[in-house]
Amino acid sequence: MKKITILAVATAALLTPAFAAETTAQKNGWSNYTMQLSRVTESVNKVCETKITAAYDKSSYKNFDPASDRTQSLCQNGVNALASICKAPSGKASAQKITSVSCRFSKEGTSVALEGEKLIINANPLAPAIVGKKPGHNYNWAAAVREQL
Repeated sequence: MKKITILAVATAALLTPAFAAETTAQKNGWSNYTMQLSRVTESVNKVCETKITAAYDKSSYKNFDPASDRTQSLCQNGVNALASICKAPSGKASAQKITSVSCRFSKEGTSVALEGEKLIINANPLAPAIVGKKPGHNYNWAAAVREQL
């Protein structure tokens, strides 16, 4: 009897996927996040005369719960900062070098980085104050993004 129990538990463990399938709430949450981010990106593209794409890096969101997640506005505000930067000709020229934006969940702080032509928005809902290159400096999204461009 013990052998059968152990075999059944071992078999169940082997058949369980490494990552659980998304719940309906998660699918709906991601759909809403994507739709809202798309609207912000469209607006930025009109102002900046760009074709930037933006997306959430789902792999950085472990145990995503749309009911409690607080990174959506951080990401949208980071992307939307490009529109204010594009109001100046030099800012527009800099923003036009960006081809994509990736929004990532971060445990290390809220910040912006540039990887080639990709702008990275690192969003930490527990530390929403934006960190830039100058320690102790108070950043808004436009200043943090401009610093990377």
